[in-house]
Amino acid sequence: TKEDRNVISMIYRYPLVFLGGIIVIALLVIFSLLYMMRVRRRHLQHIRQLAYTDATTGLPNLHWFRSEVPVILKRLDSLRKAGRLFIMVFGVSRLDILREAYGHQLVRDVLCQRVRAGQQDNEWIQAVSVLSGTGRTYCLCSLPDGEILTDLLQDLLLRYDKVRINEMIIHLDLRAGICMIPAEGTFYLMHLMGAADIAYNELLGTARKFGIYDEHLQKELALQKQIESLM
Repeated sequence: TKEDRNVISMIYRYPLVFLGGIIVIALLVIFSLLYMMRVRRRHLQHIRQLAYTDATTGLPNLHWFRSEVPVILKRLDSLRKAGRLFIMVFGVSRLDILREAYGHQLVRDVLCQRVRAGQQDNEWIQAVSVLSGTGRTYCLCSLPDGEILTDLLQDLLLRYDKVRINEMIIHLDLRAGICMIPAEGTFYLMHLMGAADIAYNELLGTARKFGIYDEHLQKELALQKQIESLM
């Protein structure tokens, strides 16, 4: 048609202009796609941050721990087979008293600083997460070569038990519950975390600073539940 001939003639007359127009359009399309991908990536990062970060402390939460620890365990499989991996939950037994005396915000900031310092100073703490509002921290740990577990725990609790609040030295009264990760066979991370919780709960109201989950503790708890059911 006449219109087609006019378009073709324009291309022949001004090839550089036509080529430049195509390049500009292509660049606009590419930049638009890159911008959309960047916005989408930021959006996904924001969603991930909301899902895997504790809003009050900025530390990883339990969702992150349950998602990432299985991946970390694959990397540390040789340590697991050597029986040197364990789940640790530690917390402050006098948390309510400290909050009433110094305020929630200050106590939260102090505990967050303790957790960050503990992970940075101790390479054997492989991963940490917090359970918001409880003062409890869950850790994946590896026993260093040549170390004794009880000595390691005692040293950790003593080093981070004292903090300075308003120019005063305060004892946090830290406690830790431990559950060893089986060297063989299958296991469930949730069960190990629950076992570490049980070991921690058994410390409350006692003078003991740490406890290790074992079959004896499991049988004792089963007997307690049976007695409660009968009552």
